[in-house]
Amino acid sequence: MHRPRAHNLAGLVLDVPLSQLSALHARARSHSMHSKRGEFAAPRFAAGALALTLAFVGCVLLAPAAAHADARLVILPSFPSPVTVGAKNLPASIVVTNNNTTPEVSLKLCNVANPAPCAGSKGITLLPSCGWQGFGACDATGYDPNVFSIHPNAVGAAGSACENMDFTVTVAAGDDAASGKVTITPTVGNVQLPTNGSFCQINLTVDVLALPTKDRMPLTPGLQTVQFADADGVSGIRRASAHGESDDVTVMAAPKITTNASQGAKVGEPVTDSATLHEAYSPTGDVTFKLYGPANATCSGTPAFTATVAINPGGPTTSPEFTPNAAGTYRWVAGYGGDAYNNSASGACNDANEAVVIAKASPSIQTTASAGVTVGAQVTDTAVLHGAYNPTGDVTFELYGPDDGGCLAGSRVFSK
Repeated sequence: MHRPRAHNLAGLVLDVPLSQLSALHARARSHSMHSKRGEFAAPRFAAGALALTLAFVGCVLLAPAAAHADARLVILPSFPSPVTVGAKNLPASIVVTNNNTTPEVSLKLCNVANPAPCAGSKGITLLPSCGWQGFGACDATGYDPNVFSIHPNAVGAAGSACENMDFTVTVAAGDDAASGKVTITPTVGNVQLPTNGSFCQINLTVDVLALPTKDRMPLTPGLQTVQFADADGVSGIRRASAHGESDDVTVMAAPKITTNASQGAKVGEPVTDSATLHEAYSPTGDVTFKLYGPANATCSGTPAFTATVAINPGGPTTSPEFTPNAAGTYRWVAGYGGDAYNNSASGACNDANEAVVIAKASPSIQTTASAGVTVGAQVTDTAVLHGAYNPTGDVTFELYGPDDGGCLAGSRVFSK
């Protein structure tokens, strides 16, 4: 309903028969009551035999125009965001609302194959993923049908006009199938929206199958897609159609990480780890490598070594070298921090190929004895270690003889 409007009339010249002057105000009000869509028509008066010229300032209050009855419908799809590839059983919904104007009241949603006045309706439909919008709808170049899978059964939400009503979700017929569009149909009857403002919320279940191949918002971080929903309804013989669009939905990649540590090292020899991301989307950011041990089978506490390296998006990312200073079993753990398009990914303690057994060093010893001397003179021996790592401890020298080629204990003449 339009509010009454006051129209100022200044210097208006009316040629009005005297017999009609008394009816001026009443006729103006009567005329406005028959105006449609809030449009008001100015009153006209024919000139009579006796004409009177009036110049006045005043106002005429025009009554509200009669309401224009109409069948109206609003539809809004809603998906969670952000979502991750591989996620299952996510909640989504479509809300359809009766937005009729008085005196139209109730509204019935049309199903496919309903007779007139619903004839030709495609029912309630949902386009799960669109990467390009043209003039309020999904342009054919934006169809991206393999991003989401809608479960085949849906149900009306508690508190809505379709509470506990069961729905089936099927691939749309005809040309719509190529877009990935689905049709949502009550298993029995039609959805009835009895009053203005009443709504039906259809709860859907969604799986995320893949990243969008078309980014709706290429200048915004993340891969964006959007959903469109449509519905038809009738109120008496009046037909209403609705087209609605969701907010942008960000779909994130869920990369996996595989790692491979160097093997077969000894104390004093360097070790490394390498990490490769799979199923990522143009990854950026860093990989953090942590080495635990020795004898830390749960990878707890402070690691023996930590390094953060920019990821190599085209292949393995390799850690810097680390040189263990003690023997034992060491364990690597590598993790990717994620970015705007990819979730984080991390290995775990005791992953395959991530344990490194560090053996003790195996040095060799080289000795050189002093040259021959006469009886009563002193002799010495010198020992040099090769291949040792920070050796500590003692070197024991033993002297055997004389004439003991087998170094028998009974002939040992010196030990220090």
